[in-house]
Amino acid sequence: MRESHQCEGSTFGGMKRCIRADIDRAIAYASAYSGHHVSLLRRLSFALTPPVMCVMLHRVAHLAHARGYRRLGHFLARINQVIHRAAISPTSCVGPGLYMPHTSGIVLHAISGANLTLYYRACALPTAPIVPRGTTAPLRGAANHAVPRLGRDVTLGVFSVVYGAVVLKDRVFVGATMSVVDNLESGVNLFPLSVRSAYGSRATAHA
Repeated sequence: MRESHQCEGSTFGGMKRCIRADIDRAIAYASAYSGHHVSLLRRLSFALTPPVMCVMLHRVAHLAHARGYRRLGHFLARINQVIHRAAISPTSCVGPGLYMPHTSGIVLHAISGANLTLYYRACALPTAPIVPRGTTAPLRGAANHAVPRLGRDVTLGVFSVVYGAVVLKDRVFVGATMSVVDNLESGVNLFPLSVRSAYGSRATAHA
């Protein structure tokens, strides 16, 4: 399924805008602690960090796939897996501002809005994923109507899993180790055990 008319990253200019937003978001997280001025050199240094390089490699893989160079897209995704231990399908349409502080074990085959945050071993999988060798191989074969659809400002915590053709609306937070198989409304915080959210009745706590 071609996404060139749906995904901003499916054009060269859109890819550049996405990468810039990805770098800016990584800097914003770091600057919250360091307070350093964002110079050109500092921006370049962030672009060369493994998490941002992983995101940029996905952006190029997605562009290649969307422009019809599908073998190249999957080849670049495989390189990402080998180097960064992240299995991101080149068909995954991810909005600008993707942030992955620790890329190892991340599996992503989904459609997402801007400012997606993925923590260590977070997974978003289609209904029928084809994963030939464990959970860290680039995913193939599932149509995009069967993949999770994530809104803006969604966060998937450590070891969390979003599975199937579910919809997570804007500002959803999925806590560590949680599994999601149903749709979630905007602003829902999903936590394990007895942890409660400030969102009151819109939050869901699971044992």
